[in-house]
Amino acid sequence: MSSRQDKEALLRFLSRFPEIDPEAIGFAMRIHELVRQSDLDFDKYLEKDGLSASRFRVLEVLFLQEGHTLTPAELADRVYLTRGAVTTVLDGLEKAGYIRRSQHATDRRMVSVTLAAKGRALIEKLLPKHFLALSNIVRDIPRQQSQVVESVFQRVAAGIRKLRDEEK
Repeated sequence: MSSRQDKEALLRFLSRFPEIDPEAIGFAMRIHELVRQSDLDFDKYLEKDGLSASRFRVLEVLFLQEGHTLTPAELADRVYLTRGAVTTVLDGLEKAGYIRRSQHATDRRMVSVTLAAKGRALIEKLLPKHFLALSNIVRDIPRQQSQVVESVFQRVAAGIRKLRDEEK
């Protein structure tokens, strides 16, 4: 929660439900806020290169993919975006000249997305800088702590997937 007033309002609301643990809710919300804030900060960091985190990730996935070509559906799955959101990202990347869309080689009903030379040049320039920055950010976190954090995130993700699947 971003403000003291928000936290107080949440606690007042939660007091009506004794079966809900306010500390657990606070922890879950702090995780969510940290992830969202990191995403927003990463977007701002990439702005100077004319990218967003989603656009960067699509270029990265295409660059690392053998043949530098995937379908929009494959990209959506690999970058954790909805198909509608990946279409919007691809529209912007195509307009900027970073990718090309073409008819799929074996299925005329499908589209292939290929990394263009301009996109390859940009991502080849950005990836080493990006990976060095990430390395410097996490370098001093002891291995044991990073394993605990990873375990917490895996448990949260598994819980959310279970919740999602129960709703079907």
